[in-house]
Amino acid sequence: TIALYEFKAGSGALIQDTSGVGVPLDLKLFGNEGTDYRWVGGWGIEFLDSSAKAQATTQDSRKLLTQILGSGAYSIEAWVVPANVSQGDNNPARIINYSGGANERNFTLGQAEYRYAFMNRSTTEDSPNGNTLLTDDMDEDLQSTQQHVAVTFSRAEGRKIYVNGVDVSTIGNDEGSVDPLFPAGDLASWDPTYAFSMGNEADFSEPWKGRLRLVAIHNRAMTPEQVQQNFEAGVGQKFFLMFSVSGLMDDPNCFRVPEGGTNPVDQCFVYFVTSQFDDYSYLFSQPTFVSLNPDFTPSDTVIKGMRIGLNGKEPVGGQAYINLDTTINGTDFDSTTGQQVLSAIGTIIAVEKGSGSDEFFLTFEDFDGKQYSRTPAICGSANSPPSCNIAPVFGTPVPDVGLRTFEEVLHSMSAMTGVDPYQFPGVLGTYTDIKQQLPSAENASGFLSAHEMAVAQLAISYCDALVDDITLRDDFFGVGFAFGSDVATAFGAGDSPAKNQIVNALYDNMAGIGGTSLSNMPSREEIKAELIGNPDPADLDHPGNLFDRLSNACVFDAVTNPTPACTNNAARTPS
Repeated sequence: TIALYEFKAGSGALIQDTSGVGVPLDLKLFGNEGTDYRWVGGWGIEFLDSSAKAQATTQDSRKLLTQILGSGAYSIEAWVVPANVSQGDNNPARIINYSGGANERNFTLGQAEYRYAFMNRSTTEDSPNGNTLLTDDMDEDLQSTQQHVAVTFSRAEGRKIYVNGVDVSTIGNDEGSVDPLFPAGDLASWDPTYAFSMGNEADFSEPWKGRLRLVAIHNRAMTPEQVQQNFEAGVGQKFFLMFSVSGLMDDPNCFRVPEGGTNPVDQCFVYFVTSQFDDYSYLFSQPTFVSLNPDFTPSDTVIKGMRIGLNGKEPVGGQAYINLDTTINGTDFDSTTGQQVLSAIGTIIAVEKGSGSDEFFLTFEDFDGKQYSRTPAICGSANSPPSCNIAPVFGTPVPDVGLRTFEEVLHSMSAMTGVDPYQFPGVLGTYTDIKQQLPSAENASGFLSAHEMAVAQLAISYCDALVDDITLRDDFFGVGFAFGSDVATAFGAGDSPAKNQIVNALYDNMAGIGGTSLSNMPSREEIKAELIGNPDPADLDHPGNLFDRLSNACVFDAVTNPTPACTNNAARTPS
């Protein structure tokens, strides 16, 4: 490790390099604390605005170039919390950066919506801006939550991107992929006049909003085992909270009189590894039973229904261990360490008074036969929870369903059609043009006609790309449909096999995608009736199915339709 940032200061305008290697590569924070950036509880820094960044001097930044050129390999490792999944687009927002401006760099770890971007300058492509390796947009590896990300470069393997311990550059839609710039070349073209920065480009042109909990630069390519180990180690300030359960266990080995003493001391505990996840919550993980007495022998002690208490009461949220049902037994208990893990899951508990004042306790529904009969909480009863609200709620009712936001619409259509928008400029161009018209919030009450028009335009663009590409359309519709023939020949008359082929493909890949049926979704028969059948036989005034209406609009008639709205010359006219 040649540079390490743990963000422990908690205030001020300086981020210290705590690696202890060479001259410290400290970073100056630009912007106003509290509005442009802020320090995060539990160790971290958050970039809030485009005016914020943290940057070292060009002289101090040479430490990176000197150390990395000596080995010819490096890794960037970080715990990140992106503020959203819409920033970056096709020009990545800069998370961690060693550059001279928007178009020249040695390396960059960035965000392009749902994708991580690793930009590296090497002799294989000696562009001042380097070459960008992106995770696949369909995999959506980047999420707006705390993630461990590591990118590595070596001459032997090129570039790799790891998220939460997994090499995402070779799995999912990237399965079997290698660095497209291979052989990888070397780093001899790196520029010593560039500056190391975080949260923005050196010229403030590509801001990134989000939190950094830890950043490390290594002058070697981390192995998959090292990446996994660091991911499992977690991040931030950690505490071991130990709760004595000696009094609940009928076991004399849960007490021990110390040498020279007279009073027994508790020996049996349940402990958690706890950290302050952010300003508003604590992270509890790895609940473990431990005995400090080497003479302790497990005797199938039952533990059920564990809850975490805070400041004299049980919080309603975050009780992830209420279904715990396990025993302290000879098989799972490790006599060497005196420990047995109770659960592999973690949970979040909300901060109340702050880490210096909050007090925790544990309750159990059953511990070694000592049971607590818990009465279900009912609003208005003596044991109703603090968050229980029996007063009527006034105001606008909130819909039970929500909208997909702009980036979710883009990727949903991609999942349904198989069209990668980043491989089809027409689709991506349409998305860029109408992005501001698509929903930006999930509240269905805010759905506007402009949203509907934007979704329709994007759908048409996806459809064009799908049907124009022979491989994609054969995967979607199946082979055998006469896309080059006129409408009458391609679709046939009546309830033809060709019409059913198209309808079934639309149902299977859209309404029925994934094979999951919802109770309120239209059936295959209902969709078929609307598209090519008789949607409402009892209604004589019903305009008919969609195919007939569109087909009739293309038929020339001197009296009723002298200027048809379309040309009925082919099932698909190439764009």
